[in-house]
Amino acid sequence: MMIRIESDPLLKKLQRQDVVAYYYDSKSVTWVKVAQQFHISERTAQAWRVEIKHILGAVL
Repeated sequence: MMIRIESDPLLKKLQRQDVVAYYYDSKSVTWVKVAQQFHISERTAQAWRVEIKHILGAVL
């Protein structure tokens, strides 16, 4: 499954959206918990958030 996520651009985008949605859905979730939940680093999760914000900023 990991190979599928790494090689499919659509699945990568969905995973990034899930990470950001998971963070913003709950007020008690920290970036540490997000990173542990999705098996990524804290910095990666925060970078994905910045990327999503830039995309939303361009659209809105």
